[in-house]
Amino acid sequence: MPIDDYKRIIALLPEATLIVSGSGMLLAVNGPALKLLDLNKGQVAGSLLDLVEEVLREETLAYLQRCARSKQALVGAFRLATNAGIQALTAKGAVLDPRTEGREASVLLRLFTRDEANARFQSLKDQIDQLNMEVARRRRAEYEHREQTRWLEVTLSSIGDAVITVDAQNRVSFMNPVAEVMTGWTQDEALGESLERVFVIVNEYTGEPVPNPSERALRERTIVELANHTVLIDKAGGRVAIEDTAAPIILEDEIRGAILVFHDVSDRRVLERQLMERAEHLELANRRKNEFLAMLAHELRSPLAPISNAVEIMRMQSDQLLTFAGPQKVIARQVQHLKRLVDDMLDVSRITRGKMNIVHEDSDFAALAGLSCSDFRAQFERAGIRFDVAIPANAIAIQADPDRITQVLHNLLSNALKFTPTGGAVSVSVAVEGQFAVLHVADTGSGIEEAELPDLFDPFTQAAQTLDRSTGGLGLGLSLVKGIVGLHGGRVSARSEGAGKGSTFTVWLPLAERATQTAPASATGSGKSPGSSETAHRVLLIEDEKDTAATMQQLLDLLGHEVHLAHTGPEGLKKAMAIAPTLIICDIGLPGLDGFAVAQRLRQSATTESTPLVALTGYGDGDVIQRARDAGFDHHVTKPASLEDIRQLLTVKRRR
Repeated sequence: MPIDDYKRIIALLPEATLIVSGSGMLLAVNGPALKLLDLNKGQVAGSLLDLVEEVLREETLAYLQRCARSKQALVGAFRLATNAGIQALTAKGAVLDPRTEGREASVLLRLFTRDEANARFQSLKDQIDQLNMEVARRRRAEYEHREQTRWLEVTLSSIGDAVITVDAQNRVSFMNPVAEVMTGWTQDEALGESLERVFVIVNEYTGEPVPNPSERALRERTIVELANHTVLIDKAGGRVAIEDTAAPIILEDEIRGAILVFHDVSDRRVLERQLMERAEHLELANRRKNEFLAMLAHELRSPLAPISNAVEIMRMQSDQLLTFAGPQKVIARQVQHLKRLVDDMLDVSRITRGKMNIVHEDSDFAALAGLSCSDFRAQFERAGIRFDVAIPANAIAIQADPDRITQVLHNLLSNALKFTPTGGAVSVSVAVEGQFAVLHVADTGSGIEEAELPDLFDPFTQAAQTLDRSTGGLGLGLSLVKGIVGLHGGRVSARSEGAGKGSTFTVWLPLAERATQTAPASATGSGKSPGSSETAHRVLLIEDEKDTAATMQQLLDLLGHEVHLAHTGPEGLKKAMAIAPTLIICDIGLPGLDGFAVAQRLRQSATTESTPLVALTGYGDGDVIQRARDAGFDHHVTKPASLEDIRQLLTVKRRR
């Protein structure tokens, strides 16, 4: 633009404005600048540097040269010697016309007094920015358009993603080399073609066409991303999984076209499929693990059942076998220990799978804690451990599964017993704190290292032990405590000052919404006290494991019952029809017909449709118990059954 045009423009500005060359020559000065510098028009010729204090001229020249290279306004400080004396001014300068061959760059300078600069900074900035944009737009619009087009093509051609641009009618106007490779079209072939013809996309799974994202970008003026599972079909029919984004190109609020950016995600899709397959494999492995645990429990319980039965037989004939009293107690203790290990293992599996069945009922937490402490008192006395109990006499009402809460109490007391040496002490206290029933079990035992506390309630976690493993166990007890308490809406914590300093376990359980003043009728969750049956039964025992069947028959004989054996499902059905039993005890895993099928057929016969039917099996999973009920069983007992369990099942009535 000619200098005279610039002069006319800056003459309209209210701020002191100069146009100088990169070397400082004055090219144009508006009226406010003449007034500020106390100059007349005749003094405009020459160099701005002549007005600058001599010691600052080199610094001022460097500032002007920086402005000559910058499109952004740069701030500088001037000290000018004018007719009015030395003036300290603030300047803002930026290139007006860049340097070309044979011509210096011109710089637009705006001058302010220091006070004026501070007071009018924001207002002047906006006005001058508008001036700069207007001047630049008029002179460089066409030039910049050409440069930007060339720069855009170079940029889009060099990036790793495929790029296609279209005009406002969705016709191809540009393709970079990556897009050419992925679509199979060259740019020369594609120019002017409809994008739908060049960029063909379908759903990876259905093969149905997918709406072209550029159409929506043009229509809605918004950025659009393709849905997952999109496949690009190239010109030769090849398929490649892609992700893409389309965005409108808007200039002066007018849609000029759209840009489509896409890339190959085939490797990622393969990885996703592999991860999905791995997840499915892990899920299958976990399911097989749980099935293995259930089967392992069954297989472990099968030999335990005849051992347990034999112990009970020996106990019932103890007057004749006094010499076996000691070994009998050892066997009984070890059988119960093995049974607890199997039960703990399965309970952890149930909690992990969310399969543990919790039956909430009105319960007295104080009574449950008192009974559990009574169960353990003799064991603490035998171990030489002082056992202090502080449980209130009044009821503490909670909504809970009494059997499971008793399991929590037993696990915590057993833990304290195992880790407290002779001469130590264990204390149990129960109280109400706010809306919670709170249990504290404290011991003076081996304590817990601080590093072990965060993982203490994880399955299979145990404190460090010596090779003799004197405390034993699988490391499942505390995990069960946490899981069961959590299923009741409570929480549990452990605290210890370190090794050898004892530990304290605390359980919080929410109180029942309507706390009762008396204890529930059944604190332990069991029915009437176990005892022998008042009426002798004609029992049909269907059991394929010979030792279990023989010892169970002998035990029932000693209890005064007539027992008939069957070792397969079909044999059991045949004997049931022949003898019309008053009680049927049936295993689940039977040859010929399993226990479920036997139960269903027994219920279809007039002879046995109302006969009490008990499942006595090594399968103790909740799903098996429910299937047993659905098949027609009235009760379920998990092997090995104790003498109390057997006496209890002899009182079972037909479930209505």
